Order: sequence, then C-alpha cells, then structure tokens
Amino acid sequence: MLIVDNISVNYGKMPAIRNLSFSVQEGEFITILGSNGAGKTTTLKAILGLLPSRTGKILFNDVDVTNMSPSERIRMGLSLVPEGRQVFPGLSIEENLELAYFVSHPGKRNRRHYKEMMERMFTLFPKLKERLVQNAGSLSGGEQQMLAIARGLLAEPKLLMLDEPSLGLAPVIIDQVFEILNELNKEGLTVIIVEQDAHRALEASQRGYILETGTVTHGGRSKDLLESQIVQNAYLGQT
Repeated sequence: MLIVDNISVNYGKMPAIRNLSFSVQEGEFITILGSNGAGKTTTLKAILGLLPSRTGKILFNDVDVTNMSPSERIRMGLSLVPEGRQVFPGLSIEENLELAYFVSHPGKRNRRHYKEMMERMFTLFPKLKERLVQNAGSLSGGEQQMLAIARGLLAEPKLLMLDEPSLGLAPVIIDQVFEILNELNKEGLTVIIVEQDAHRALEASQRGYILETGTVTHGGRSKDLLESQIVQNAYLGQT
C-alpha cells in the first residue's frame, strides 16, 4: 500500500530524515519507534505532504504522491491524527467533526452519508455524542484524543497515521484507544502509529521499524522486536 523510497527531509537547513525507506502492506498495523529527534513525526508529515521531500519518492497504492498536496493525498485515502490532538478548542464537538467531514469531502454535500459517518463515529466514541454541543477546548485530554481520531476517520482513510496517541492520557483511556485501533485494523484499516509506549504499540502491531537520526536502523515482526535486546534496552527499560 505504501512505499517510502529513499526520502530526505529538512527542517530549515537541518536534515531531519535521511535516505529513509520502508514499506507498509494493506491491512497491516505498523509501529515506528525512536528516541526524541529521531525523525518519527517528520516521517508522518512527509507521507501526508506537510513537509516536502528533497530526495526519493512516496508511492501510495502504486501512485506516486511525492509532489501531491496534502489535500490530494487525503482524498486518496491518507489521514493523520497529529501529536497534541490539535482540535479547534473554540468549536463544539459537532462543529469539529462537521468541518473535518466537509473539508475531506470537497463538493460532497450528501447529508445522508454525513449522518451515517457521524453515527459510525458515535458508535466508536459514544462520549462524543453525549457532549456534542460542548466546546472541544473544555474536554479532557482523553476526550480530545477521541475527537481527534474521529476527525481523522471521517476522511474515510485507507491508511490512518497516529502520532503519539497515548501522550498524557490516563491508562484506562489508553486501553480504550488501542482497543479501538485494533478493532479498526481487524476491519481492514491500515494503521501506522508513532508511540512513546513501545511495549503497548508493539503488542498491538504486526511489524515495527526503529528510527535513529532520521533513518531506519532495525525492522521486523513486532514479536521479534519485543524480544530484541536492543529494543528492550533502549525502549522497554530492560537490561
């Protein structure tokens, strides 16, 4: 589904990722691990087109999207739930969701489809329906994360990317987030997750990649990475 082929991305004049290559198969759940500054967020932004690639190319479902705009990539089926959630705090839950739907479906004003999609989100995240008119800025961190994921799903992605979805959340909310992601993956949604909780992410995913200084240094089955001494020492707090 996704081929990242030898891409390099700068932040200003500083290289953030260098000659980065990896692939994702349709229906996979992929974890990307790495220390702070390793290039994980940059990688997700480059895939969506929020940061330009200086070298290489990105293929999505056999289409070269390297020079496409983020909006074009979203319409093709890519979606990103950003770190920090980045909901619109002054808008209600309903307004946040409505905005996400119509921005990702330009020219589509099918209210029936919109209502069906909203009901799907309320099935996944029932608390959102309970607080539909509440401003997003007054929600708890966990509720904002649910809203951010729902907003990403309203684009009807084929590949959903999430950047640190458990950051700052209570353990019970983290459990709910991963339960939902596993359910969506079982339904066929392809998932890439950047996650600080390496153990939880590797348990949920089928394969993983480790980034160091902007390039992939290790990759393989999540089960094997969990048992790897390198991963245990660096990311699981074991020696």
